[in-house]
Amino acid sequence: MNIKTKYFKDADGRDHFGIKSYRYTFDYGERIHYTISNLFKGNAELSNTVLRFLNENWRVVTEEFGQPVVDYAMNVTIETAKKFFDAVPYDELLYVPIPKY
Repeated sequence: MNIKTKYFKDADGRDHFGIKSYRYTFDYGERIHYTISNLFKGNAELSNTVLRFLNENWRVVTEEFGQPVVDYAMNVTIETAKKFFDAVPYDELLYVPIPKY
């Protein structure tokens, strides 16, 4: 992950750390193994059949659906971090002088 940061002042003139932009890359590694239980409530046979299919075809399934899932997770993470940095002034996070901006 590559994050470009920024500093800004809030309405009270306090400095805050922020995220200007981010980029990331990822890979799935050598193998994905899904562990899902009760996928189809009350139908263990169907759940196990689908789970077996997912694990036997993990690469196709992951390449098809993995990117949107990872994108969503990264977006939620970054948006949560932005809210945190908006709420907590820099001097409450670090005891290091803020760089000139």
